[in-house]
Amino acid sequence: MKNFKLLFFNCLLCISTWSIPYYAVAQNGQVYAAVSKAGKWGYIDTTGTVQIPFNLDNAGSFSEGLANVKYGKYWGYIDKKGTFRFKPRFLAANPFHDGRALISYFDPKDSVNYRGYINRLGYLIIVLQNFEKGFDYNDGYGRVLSRTQAGLQYGYKDSLDSFAIKPMFDDAQDFYEGKAAVKIAGHWGFIDMKNHNITVSQYDDAYRFENGLAYVSQGDKVSFINAKGETVFKVPYEEVDVLAQDEMISFRDKGKIGFLDIKGRVVINPEFSGNTLTRFKDGLAPIQGDNGKYGYINKKGKFVIQPQFDEAMFFYNNFAAVKINGKYGFIDRKGNIVIKPEYDEVYEFEPADLY
Repeated sequence: MKNFKLLFFNCLLCISTWSIPYYAVAQNGQVYAAVSKAGKWGYIDTTGTVQIPFNLDNAGSFSEGLANVKYGKYWGYIDKKGTFRFKPRFLAANPFHDGRALISYFDPKDSVNYRGYINRLGYLIIVLQNFEKGFDYNDGYGRVLSRTQAGLQYGYKDSLDSFAIKPMFDDAQDFYEGKAAVKIAGHWGFIDMKNHNITVSQYDDAYRFENGLAYVSQGDKVSFINAKGETVFKVPYEEVDVLAQDEMISFRDKGKIGFLDIKGRVVINPEFSGNTLTRFKDGLAPIQGDNGKYGYINKKGKFVIQPQFDEAMFFYNNFAAVKINGKYGFIDRKGNIVIKPEYDEVYEFEPADLY
């Protein structure tokens, strides 16, 4: 029955490509940002040149050479030439991860909403059952909430539509760096991709691994553990970020923000204001100055781009989105405005890929 469903839907979804009515000069490997203006979305390159026109109703970032976009009532996928690889006929469509994208599709013939995963050829390779809920693939596994005798529980499917780890967890997170946080009997622990315990279920809260560290908490005690489940350092501060991004971790002490390195040492003293913690990306972190505006500091805690923006996003591919007078534009690493602020919403420039 499952094979019949796959065959049936692949007949429906195997479609010839067609283009947005526009001449695009995109070449594979260029990086784009999705931007919106006057309620419509399009894509620009790093020079600010419009590569895909503003006639999309919604859009996501490019991932693995394709972007999920909404055209009219439905979602589809385009390539960097603005060509629809898979026509807009999905009720929902996630970005591609590990060569798969989570979609939902309504079949008018049997009045059923089907959900599952397509590959980059547009073939439906995994069909989720009516009682299952899927999430994006990562590290080769897709997290799935499924019905068991004990109720709804989480497990992990592999690329062949089989449960590599059967549903047995009350809650779960995606795999990162070959490990995942899972919850059993009210407590979190970590497993590897063979479902071997890295730690026992003992934490009140836990977050994924990054740079070889994972955030865990027990009561009011917060610490970071390594891939062996060993405590690397404890955090004595009032607030700490859950992610060790770019080998830095922001924390708050006495109302001010500072940074730890991945050994738990204070490398930037807590002297910055801000309502929320921030992170480093590509060596720079957006943060508020005393004037309430946002700028960027380096890993020595020095402002290399002075606070002057209403909002500031992370750097990707040497560009960062910033907000000035209600509109978004992009700056380079020297703080120069390279794409003038004229957009209502933006995504960061995605990583260069060569699919």
